[in-house]
Amino acid sequence: MFFFHYARGGIPLDEQSELKALSYLSDHALWTIARETMRPSLENRIAELLHKNQRGTISNVERAELENLVERGDKLTLRKSQAMRTLSERGHSVLPHDLTSADG
Repeated sequence: MFFFHYARGGIPLDEQSELKALSYLSDHALWTIARETMRPSLENRIAELLHKNQRGTISNVERAELENLVERGDKLTLRKSQAMRTLSERGHSVLPHDLTSADG
């Protein structure tokens, strides 16, 4: 229901520009973005809110919070994907174990 908010309405132009601008970053900066993760406290909050949503006990304020957090996660996923794509196009191996190592 909430996941990948952008799939429904496309990516806003300002965010498209931001994603295109990643191609100008250094490999080091791209690896940093590719390895970025959401803070565990935010992941836990999303899980908590999703559980409330499934039980039907989520408030309107909590639903808005959930939508905001999911949108943040979507943006992170898009940035990470674009960074990985750019690194791959530059000849780097971008496999799961490459994303946990600090050696890019």
